[in-house]
Amino acid sequence: MKEIKSEQEFKDIIASEEPVVVKFFTTWCPDCVRVK
Repeated sequence: MKEIKSEQEFKDIIASEEPVVVKFFTTWCPDCVRVK
């Protein structure tokens, strides 16, 4: 697992040839915290 720290890094990873699974999370979202 890798933490993405910029929009450009996200775009680069998504554009790669490798399959990618993305988990979106934020600490201010109650539903995100519950699922974590």
